[in-house]
Amino acid sequence: MAMKYKGMQKIASYLVAHSSVGRKGEALQILESWGKNMQFLPVPVHSARHRERGYNQCEQAALELSLACNGKLNADVLKRRIYRPSQTLLGSAARSLNVAGAFEAKRATNAADLQNPVVVVDDVYTTGATTASCARALKRAGFENVKVCALLYEFPVSAAVDRAADISVGWKTETQTLPASTNSTLT
Repeated sequence: MAMKYKGMQKIASYLVAHSSVGRKGEALQILESWGKNMQFLPVPVHSARHRERGYNQCEQAALELSLACNGKLNADVLKRRIYRPSQTLLGSAARSLNVAGAFEAKRATNAADLQNPVVVVDDVYTTGATTASCARALKRAGFENVKVCALLYEFPVSAAVDRAADISVGWKTETQTLPASTNSTLT
């Protein structure tokens, strides 16, 4: 992905603007239904990875989403405390183990932190292991209303192959969506 590996962090602005959020579609309606005063918390990268890339692509995405939703970017709540290898070549079970305990959150300090929605923003949602690990850290820190939003949803390989086969024979296909109560895809 160009935003993550090619230094093109400004792509986040384009993706949000051309997503269902930017086009005032279903994803924006879902985000707005979560409540007001939302804080958008990017999935943090380890400081070594930040030095390597020069930025956190999830922070760029969280910033653009916060602007589109009249929310607030808060990149200081979540921290990645353990450096782990990239998840890109790992399966579902290995991804969960890879990020287990990798994140910590600052303690919720007031009633608003406890009740207002916090939205964990990831660039790509594959298995949900990363965002689930972030959500667990936030819950341990006292945050009660934790949501997840990702710029892109990656179909499992088998689903993508099945869908391509369906299209090649002319069958209509439906796109897979995540439950609106917990997650939202933007495209």
